[in-house]
Amino acid sequence: MALAFLRRHRRWFFVFLWVVILAFVILYIPNLDPATQLANTEIATVGGHPIPASEFQKQYLRQRRQFLAMNQGQIDESMLERMGLREQVLSSMLRAELEALEADRLGFQVDDQAVIKAITEDPQLQTGGRFVGTEALTRLLQQQGMTVADFENEVRRQLKAQRLREAVTDGVRVSDADVSAEFRRRSELMRAEYVHIPTAQFEASIQPTDDEIKARFEANKDRFRLPERRVLSYLLVDPIELRAKVLPTGSEIENYYRANTAEFTTPPQVCGRHILVKVKQEAAAAEGHEDGEAKALAEAALARLKAGEAFEKVAKEKSEDTSAANGGSLGCFAREQMVPEFSSVAFGLQPGAMSDVIRTSFGYHIIKADTILPGSTQPLEQARKRIEAQLQDSKARDLASRKAEAVSKALQSNQSLEQIATAEGLAVKKSEPLQLGQGAGPLTSPVLLSSAFELKAKETSKDGFPAGAGAAFIRLDEILPQKTPELAEVKEDVRKDLVKFLAREKARQAALSLAADAERTDLTRAAAKAKLTRLETKGLVGRGQAFTEIPQSSVLEDQAFELAEKKVSAPLDTPSGVAIVRVLEKKSSDETALAQQRDSIRESLVAAKKDRLFSSYLQTLTDRYPITRNAEALAGVR
Repeated sequence: MALAFLRRHRRWFFVFLWVVILAFVILYIPNLDPATQLANTEIATVGGHPIPASEFQKQYLRQRRQFLAMNQGQIDESMLERMGLREQVLSSMLRAELEALEADRLGFQVDDQAVIKAITEDPQLQTGGRFVGTEALTRLLQQQGMTVADFENEVRRQLKAQRLREAVTDGVRVSDADVSAEFRRRSELMRAEYVHIPTAQFEASIQPTDDEIKARFEANKDRFRLPERRVLSYLLVDPIELRAKVLPTGSEIENYYRANTAEFTTPPQVCGRHILVKVKQEAAAAEGHEDGEAKALAEAALARLKAGEAFEKVAKEKSEDTSAANGGSLGCFAREQMVPEFSSVAFGLQPGAMSDVIRTSFGYHIIKADTILPGSTQPLEQARKRIEAQLQDSKARDLASRKAEAVSKALQSNQSLEQIATAEGLAVKKSEPLQLGQGAGPLTSPVLLSSAFELKAKETSKDGFPAGAGAAFIRLDEILPQKTPELAEVKEDVRKDLVKFLAREKARQAALSLAADAERTDLTRAAAKAKLTRLETKGLVGRGQAFTEIPQSSVLEDQAFELAEKKVSAPLDTPSGVAIVRVLEKKSSDETALAQQRDSIRESLVAAKKDRLFSSYLQTLTDRYPITRNAEALAGVR
């Protein structure tokens, strides 16, 4: 419940959801450390329009701090680098800029009144049927490091992007037949037994001869044809590699601890439960009750509690919050994680005490405090290693940023990579042959690979490119033209391919024998005879739930759901082997339920189709609005 407010505001607070691995947005974010100022620097351009490094920095720091706060020191800076946080945030900003430029080109306008209307009429920014007010909105935005003006501009951009999307996808439709087929696909259930034969169990015993490898190669030369490849020399400026050169001193660690005490302080928390009876957010809402009815239901629940019934029991029966299934448990929460009306009551309770019925913007609550946890501050000695790692990461990024800038300047003056490497204490490395779209080692950035295939022989790029956690500066040393290779060049690839092929054939033969035995007896005895494990679904299951011990395969599921009851399947390929399936029971779709679900299914199919269409459309815009990236600036943001 505490996080529901912002979770429901994802339309307006989308900036905090740009990174897909974030599952939710928290209300409380510790104050940001002083950030490196990147005035007058462009992190990227879209169609010649700059994305300021300072704006990227704000978005990146917001995401970074959220990760660190939510994981309480379990994730460090180097892990964030390996996760590619910078690249993910930048990609989202580039997409937003593409949308904005195209919307402007097509003349989409959003006036001030439309922005105000969108904000004030959002049901989730209302309490008691009225807008929460500018003062409350300002406080909320301040917690997120935003101003009202920033928020209004973001809403305006979102509305323009929404209009662009609507214009592009307006004609998307799905047929009744598509809806019916999707309903059947979703609602079909089956119970099945199955045996999976992994190909890996055969691979170790397969030792193909040279003649067999040669025959495989001769019969499949086109499969092993080598595309055009390029060999690069590169200079890598990587903060992770530079960490050993920037060990923080004891005084630096102590100064950081004193300056950031809040980072090591855990606020007081209440561990408790609640019962919620929801109030309709608007008259036509399907969820919730009229105010008077909701209050009466909450008071009836309170009467049961006062009569001695267990809080967990009443919560499971009467609470309309998702926590009901767990007896109303909210876990432990800080004051700032709840709406003020809820927190003021919860933090006023004694351990074991229960509140009267209270009102919040969500409805009527009854709160019980199980445990009160006092606040605490982690001692310096316990925090020392964490601080040392953070400072070391920060110093390494600073050093990498300075070195990347120095390399870039030296390249502009036509110094060689070797000369620059000597001056900066770095090393020139040589890549293995790289294919377009298929890099190796730190050289995997699509931008880098694309640029490498645009260089002339012996040409050095003046730009740096994202590589690992840092930047790479490249020179094209050699162009290897497309060719049909000699066997010696690809012999190991051919051998591996042949082993996998022969292993799958062995698995398929074993599956055929198993299926024949199962037809004569049953799958249990057939599996035991073959010293294989018979598995069974956990009751009647739908798609995505059936074969939990096998790497998910939609093809396998589709084939299994097409089987008739009691029928043993032919060998079915899986990503990692071959399976035999026998359907024990099937439950057909209840067509009477289709009428109730038709609209929601149609909406989901249309939404998915629109997503695919709009993503494809945005991809085409990169021709109209070319994208450039400043790898040095990207690596320098901290």
